[in-house]
Amino acid sequence: MELSAQQFYHWFGFNRALFRWLAEIHFSAWDSAVGILSAAADPVHFPWYVGGSLLAAYLLPRLVAPGDAITFAIGFAPSMLAATYIRNIVGLPRTVDWADIGLQGAAVARIGDGVPSAAAAFVFLFAASLAPGAPPPVRIALWLFAVLAGTARVAAGMAFPADIAGGAVLAVLIASILRVLLRLTGPGAA
Repeated sequence: MELSAQQFYHWFGFNRALFRWLAEIHFSAWDSAVGILSAAADPVHFPWYVGGSLLAAYLLPRLVAPGDAITFAIGFAPSMLAATYIRNIVGLPRTVDWADIGLQGAAVARIGDGVPSAAAAFVFLFAASLAPGAPPPVRIALWLFAVLAGTARVAAGMAFPADIAGGAVLAVLIASILRVLLRLTGPGAA
């Protein structure tokens, strides 16, 4: 049996089932949290995130290691470029017939841009860059934020779970590569 890109993307129906399950959850606190977290995951907020990270690294280096803040600052452009490039190469556009997955709404809608999600790459890059040098409570908070923001993007109907997973893998990979490169080229490297 040959596995096609489309079958892999759909996770044999699980991708769509998880999307449907999350999109059907509605109560006021959840809907508010989804809106806030989904908006917070938008890469347009990068200047605020990087400014806050660098300021925290300067004022509170025990909470945010300076090298970690630099990893995040440097990693943004490669992660966004890679997400766009991979999306164009993979080419899995998703036109969703809401009735087909049992949701109310427009007859046909295009959601998100595909795998990997740039928003997921952004928030997971934030966590993957800043977490290694942070104390355990901050590390947990960073990863929890990334997971909740990714889940919110799915619940808001902006991405499928596979898009979020792809963005997360891409971001962790880029942060890891940058961490190694910065360690090899940083102070004391010779």
